[in-house]
Amino acid sequence: MLIVMRGLFIAFVAFLYSGLLYAGDGSVSSPFTVEEALSKKNNNMLCYVSGYIVGEYVNYSNNKHFYNMAPPFEGTSTYLIADMPFEYRLEKCMTVQLGAANTDICNLDEYPVYWNKKLLLQGNLSLFQTLPGIKNLKNFVLPEQPLEDETVYWNIFEDFETKNGYKPVSGDMYGGGVFMERIMRFLGYSKVLL
Repeated sequence: MLIVMRGLFIAFVAFLYSGLLYAGDGSVSSPFTVEEALSKKNNNMLCYVSGYIVGEYVNYSNNKHFYNMAPPFEGTSTYLIADMPFEYRLEKCMTVQLGAANTDICNLDEYPVYWNKKLLLQGNLSLFQTLPGIKNLKNFVLPEQPLEDETVYWNIFEDFETKNGYKPVSGDMYGGGVFMERIMRFLGYSKVLL
């Protein structure tokens, strides 16, 4: 029994040590993961970060964050990136300030093909929209074309051709990413009964 426990302990230490060996250093050849960048605590460091575009950040109002993790997207100038392509927990995400010029060429409303695709970017780790984020983009590499538009499989709430949106039942409130009562994890939307 003691030998088994010792073996498990050695395996566990080796696993932890191997994770430290392969951690990114923030360079273009070894970018930080989103989790590593979050651990830097917004130190304004200029570095490269790699992550999946999981949604867009919309607004912060009345101490609530509003964001969309699934279509329909609004075309905001702020991405949400995470280490996993279908991450829905805001605490595992970083905001990315695209800036006006980049918003025109890669917002999720007009370019939904970038949703859930991997992105490499360089910028300063800083608070943005009251969350840990990346500002002042110096360089970013969008996924290579051609890309499959995964949003066509999520066309539940909106007809993208006519922009006819889903009409909620009166008394119900829908807000992308406002995770309160019932979580519709599958969609990234929540339904809050008033």
